Amino acid sequence: MTALVAEYALADLDERQEALLAELHPAVQIFPGRMRGPIVRYLVAGRRPGDFLQAVIRNDLREAVSRADDDNQALLLAWVQLLYMHAPAGSWGSLAALEEWIERRGACYKWNVDQGPAG
Repeated sequence: MTALVAEYALADLDERQEALLAELHPAVQIFPGRMRGPIVRYLVAGRRPGDFLQAVIRNDLREAVSRADDDNQALLLAWVQLLYMHAPAGSWGSLAALEEWIERRGACYKWNVDQGPAG
């Protein structure tokens, strides 16, 4: 088990998930520690995050603002940039994308679209 796998409480990752974890780790360091695990676990393994992150992932600005604490309100632009720059295609942008990502346990990645979902 790698240190990153242990840090984010993830287990049994395939190679694509490990690669995504390594890509995300530096990008999430700007966020409060309590928020890093939920967003990484969602993107890497399709685990449902809390209400604020679900609103951000769904691209629901009104709901995200209403659910954000002071720290996360100040970081709303950074949350969107994280998703835009680092999240796999299809993992965010609508309720349907969120639910499909969770259903598929995060197993669809932009760099392996032609290979289908991971095991």
